[in-house]
Amino acid sequence: MKKLSVAISLAIAFAFADDPCSEANSKQLSTTGSGVTTWNGTKGATVLYGSGDDAIGVEAWTEAGGDKTKLTWFGQNQGGGSAFRAEWTNSTDYLGRLGYQWGNNGKKWNALGDLCVDYNYTRSANGTGGSYSYLGIYGWTIGSSNSAEYYIVEDWFGTGQQGKNNLGNNCDSLGIITVDNKKYAVITCVRPQGSGCVSCNNQAFGQVFSIRQGMTSNTSKCGTISIKKHFDEWTKMSGAAKYIYDKTYESKFLAEAQGGTGWFETSFLKFSRTGNCGIVVPAGSYTLDLGLTPSNGGSVKKEPSASYYSSGSTVKVTATPASGWKFSSWDGDATGSDNPLTVTMNKNKVITAKFIPVIDATKNLVTNGTFTNTDSWSFNKGSDYGNSEGTFSASSNKANINITKIGADPWNPQLVQNGITLVEGMKYRLTFDASAGAARKIVVMIQMASSPWTTYFEEEVSLTTTSKTFTYDFTMESASDENGRFGFNLGQATGTVTISNVKLNYVAESSGGTSSSSSGAVVAGSSSSRASSSSSSRASSSSSRASSSSSRASSSSVAAGASSSSNLNGAISSGTEVSSSSEEDITPILNRVTVTHFSIQPQSDKALRIEISSPAVVEIFDLKGNKVEKFNISSTQQTVKLSSPSGIYFAKVHGMESIKFVLK
Repeated sequence: MKKLSVAISLAIAFAFADDPCSEANSKQLSTTGSGVTTWNGTKGATVLYGSGDDAIGVEAWTEAGGDKTKLTWFGQNQGGGSAFRAEWTNSTDYLGRLGYQWGNNGKKWNALGDLCVDYNYTRSANGTGGSYSYLGIYGWTIGSSNSAEYYIVEDWFGTGQQGKNNLGNNCDSLGIITVDNKKYAVITCVRPQGSGCVSCNNQAFGQVFSIRQGMTSNTSKCGTISIKKHFDEWTKMSGAAKYIYDKTYESKFLAEAQGGTGWFETSFLKFSRTGNCGIVVPAGSYTLDLGLTPSNGGSVKKEPSASYYSSGSTVKVTATPASGWKFSSWDGDATGSDNPLTVTMNKNKVITAKFIPVIDATKNLVTNGTFTNTDSWSFNKGSDYGNSEGTFSASSNKANINITKIGADPWNPQLVQNGITLVEGMKYRLTFDASAGAARKIVVMIQMASSPWTTYFEEEVSLTTTSKTFTYDFTMESASDENGRFGFNLGQATGTVTISNVKLNYVAESSGGTSSSSSGAVVAGSSSSRASSSSSSRASSSSSRASSSSSRASSSSVAAGASSSSNLNGAISSGTEVSSSSEEDITPILNRVTVTHFSIQPQSDKALRIEISSPAVVEIFDLKGNKVEKFNISSTQQTVKLSSPSGIYFAKVHGMESIKFVLK
């Protein structure tokens, strides 16, 4: 995975040769340049570059099949870094979008900086986008029990002014706002149950629209959209504010068409979290953008603070660690550990401050590991977890779990805790005591707390009726994660499990570089052990959506390069023999092969075309999270035939995000 670089001043930056409407930014981009990539048909949400708050991703969904739509990204090095072209031919419904991608745990809209985008585009003629269409900013916000879509619509393929009557039923007009010297009508709608949504259990959800006025006289082919300012205005309106939730899933530039044959192409598309959209950087001046990793490790500032600097000028950059952290080194366009750092401006520069924890081997990163009560722990069961059932209580400093019904997967049910900061390259030691009412297995895991559920550490543990202490050392190989999930997957059998004295401590200080492989070592209390072949998360139903007039579901999020950090053989210390899976089923081995690309294209007659970077197991889940089919994919391109009935399903590869698709 790419290293986490959470920007204070957007860490993915390109200096303007001129304003977004300039002649230079209106020229058609090269389709053969470095980094140009094209996808046909559905493309699950994939991070293209950047990470954390600055992750830039792409997603495409079509109702018609793989050969009728195409999306081309022009690469990071031209057109502002996010420019793309979308094409469709009688696609029924098509969405192509590119921009910020934060996922299910994205921050609240007002904690993501001064979001904005500069754009310059051309498109096919009116009437080439079907019965409804949208060109502009699109995304989701997510609450505890529901989610909502938001749109900032600059243009469409229809004739006349787009308005309430073009959005479907159950819509309300809330008034006119002015942003970027343009007037927008704010309209809210409610989509019915079953329309498809992000994190809302398929219930009805809200939509908030800002629709630019004057579409009949001004086509708005270039300019600026100040995204945060729209949120500012929406939250002043009670009718819209109720649909603005605490987590922001994405903010992408969208080309959506419901049929027709047409195209949309940006020659310039640049996103920013610093509100400097539309700012012209004079010739001979350069930008300096700062980042830090992890984002809770401290802060970084530049003096003087400016949007750009004249050639040859110097800037002082200072990193200040937060409590419990210390500054390690600079990355990007600076190296070493001088702090403050003097930077001479002779080109556009991006500099990242890296922080590492102050090692305190006595500090327990797990909260309430002694189970004085059930605080900070979540016992996940019920319909979202394979209809599993059970109880969880705490007494005598022990967690007492009684599993009365299990689901189809090992995480049905599970006992978990979120909010654990894991730093790339750091070595950790996990210890806990556990026993069971009868001999059984459980899985202990540390992973990403949301889709794509990347596994950082995972181990199958054999329990007996006698309490034993289990100890594991592992190194965080993935990019730093400020909201890691630790827990126990308990879906292997019914019965009672007792857990106590859970600790996660630092072992050794990182040098700030690339870490060594995770050992998964069993220091005491376990016989032969290896990384569990089962996924440690439940299937995610991320990023589905329904159209304004016909139901559809978009592809779910897929993170590029996500992989498990467990070794294939799970090396074991204390003289314990290594188990490398001698079972006839090759699933455990394939599930630990690193996969960097995974895409699918539904075909006719219940066939599914799978493209994958390396051999792996592809599992198919229904909407309830039940695993219904499994395929060992041995080639990079393979077509499989499903036996499940027609409907909506998820395809999942271990260590990557699920893709939602329609089986016909």
